[in-house]
Amino acid sequence: MVSRATTRAAGLSPGGPVRVRLEKRTSRLRSLLDTGSIEVATRARRTIWQPSPAHEPAADVAIRSDLLRLTPSHEQDSRIQEISTSRSAAVHVLLLALFENQVREPRAYESAGRTRLPVHNPDTVDWVDFAALPTTDPRSSAPILAANRERQIKRALDRLAEHGRVEVKPHGDYNRFRLLNEAADNPAGSPTYYRPPRRTRNKVLILPVEFFTNCWLDALTDNELITYLALRAAAHANPTRHADGGISLSPKSRRTEFNIERPFELHPMLAHYGLVRTTVTERLRRADGTMMAVTGDESGQVHRFTLNDEALRKPGVETVADALTRYINGSESPSRQSS
Repeated sequence: MVSRATTRAAGLSPGGPVRVRLEKRTSRLRSLLDTGSIEVATRARRTIWQPSPAHEPAADVAIRSDLLRLTPSHEQDSRIQEISTSRSAAVHVLLLALFENQVREPRAYESAGRTRLPVHNPDTVDWVDFAALPTTDPRSSAPILAANRERQIKRALDRLAEHGRVEVKPHGDYNRFRLLNEAADNPAGSPTYYRPPRRTRNKVLILPVEFFTNCWLDALTDNELITYLALRAAAHANPTRHADGGISLSPKSRRTEFNIERPFELHPMLAHYGLVRTTVTERLRRADGTMMAVTGDESGQVHRFTLNDEALRKPGVETVADALTRYINGSESPSRQSS
């Protein structure tokens, strides 16, 4: 049985504006494949991740979970929601910067949090290739595509700098920008520079490196990303519960801890892509008619989620584009995947 919220989110037979939006999104994903951008990004990320056979590659990336949580200084929107807009690649660039900083081979003399990648340099791995951002006209020539992506990256860095996630040198010098602590407020003049976090269970979430190297980051919308990261944070904080039958997030927790009440309705899409497995059960009632469980939704159902990291071994952009195409054509519904 599927809740009304899940049915609305799934859009069992997408039409009108929903269909148009999904078709445009699918077209953008296909363009990343057709232009070779995803192939280039995969190669660039793998080069940073394992520059030589002698380098022991990282298995995963740890992210401070307060990036996702509401805190006294961020009571309305979390830090990641604060930088998220439909016209900015800020979330994408921030997560990639965390990946780049953690998986690369360390150098003792280097400043903490400093990127090694130039924004644009055709002679080496650069952010234009590393980020693989979609463009409005993928038919443009390679130089125009690179220039468009360079502008997108710079705008994303401007937004990240405005909200205390990175430090950009004065006078618009974006090369060698410096990553700041993703869970700190970082006021101007006294920021906390980035260092990889300690892996305290309740303080971090863990992303397998394949999330980046197989370009799942590039395939998801900001709201899907935020929901997925919140589920990973909950799973890492409750490993026994996750292993025994799946974790759940109560409506109260979604609202007061992560502020993902509306984005959370996208969880059927995450199941449709194969990233999570969802079990839906009815909440039990006491003799007086009240619900025994407190982790369900308003319809009296409980959604339990198990992360499916096997899916991350697949190519992310192609997998999501194919899933969206099946959904648009009506051959497969996200709601069926989540029950």
